[in-house]
Amino acid sequence: MVCHGIDAADSAAAVWRCGVVNGRHNGVVDTESIIRLVGAGLIVIATIGCLTGVKWAVGGLAQKVPRLNAGKVTNGFRLIILIIALILLLNLFNFPLTAIVATLGAVSCVVMIGFVAQWSVLSNFSCTFLLILFKPFAVGDELAIPSEKIKGRVIDITLMFTVIEDEEGILINVPNNRMFQSHFRRRPALNGIKLSEQIRKSEPARLQEPKMDEPVEIVSAPSEESDDYKIT
Repeated sequence: MVCHGIDAADSAAAVWRCGVVNGRHNGVVDTESIIRLVGAGLIVIATIGCLTGVKWAVGGLAQKVPRLNAGKVTNGFRLIILIIALILLLNLFNFPLTAIVATLGAVSCVVMIGFVAQWSVLSNFSCTFLLILFKPFAVGDELAIPSEKIKGRVIDITLMFTVIEDEEGILINVPNNRMFQSHFRRRPALNGIKLSEQIRKSEPARLQEPKMDEPVEIVSAPSEESDDYKIT
C-alpha cells in the first residue's frame, strides 16, 4: 500500500499516518523511532531526578552553611542540567548541532572570561575551605598581619572574608585568600571557636575579652616586621 498525493503542503499528521499505514501493511516496525522515544523518556526522567537531587543537596548544604545563597546555587546547577538535557535530546533526534555547539562555545568563552575577571572571588571561596582544613587560626584568636597593617581579634569567617575587630572596635573584612597567603602572628584564644563551627553560624561570634598573658604563637613571620604589628 502506497500513499499518493502527499506533498510539502500536507500536514505532518497526514504524513505520519501514511507512514504508519505503510509500516503495518509491509509488516515493518519502526524500531528506530521507538528507541528514540524511549531514549527521550529516559533523558526526561533522568533530568527530573537530577533537578530534584540538586535541590535536596543544596538545601542540605544550606542548612549547614546558612550564609550560602542556596537559590542562586540551585538555579545555576539547574541551568547546566537543562542545557545538557536539551543537547542530548537534540542529538537523539538527529538535529543539526553544529550551530548550537558553536553558539554554546561562544557563550562558554564569554562566561570563562567573566570567571577569569572574577578570579579573586573564586580564590576567596576556595581558600575558605583551605583555612577550615588547615586551621591556621580560630575565631577569638588575636592576629597581627604586617603586610596588611592589620592587628585585631578574629570574630567571624564567611565564604569570602575573615572579619577582624581592631582595638578601636572597627571591623575589618580581610579576603580569605589574603589570610591564606599572608604571614601573620597569632595569640591563641583561651576558648577559641573552630572555623568549621563559626561558618555555620549566621552571626559573628560573641567573645569575652582575651587574656593578654596568653602565649604568642608565630604562624608565619615575615622577614621584615614593624613593631606596630607585633602582639605584645
